[in-house]
Amino acid sequence: MLHFLEQPERALRELCRVNASGRLDVLLDLVPHAQEWMQEEMAHRWLGFDRSTIEKWFRAAGCTEVDFELTGSYAEERFKRNGKRPVEIFVARATVPKKANRGAIHRARR
Repeated sequence: MLHFLEQPERALRELCRVNASGRLDVLLDLVPHAQEWMQEEMAHRWLGFDRSTIEKWFRAAGCTEVDFELTGSYAEERFKRNGKRPVEIFVARATVPKKANRGAIHRARR
């Protein structure tokens, strides 16, 4: 859903903030692609996100053990019939530190 948001980094940061602790598994979004028709026809604001961007956003939110993998799944398989190429999906996971540790992380960044 990040590709629909004006400020995807802010949404990811908020998601990490409200998660108490432990493993955060999120199907984040689509990999970078050039399917510009998705912006007009499907209201996508962004044409996917790459690994380095997602990792950077998780780390900026105070997360650790960031993992990123391609799923082999594709969004909008039905568009193949219309000559429009589907886009691959990724899953990103990150550990959200316990709240006490997150406070220390945020203080260290200041």
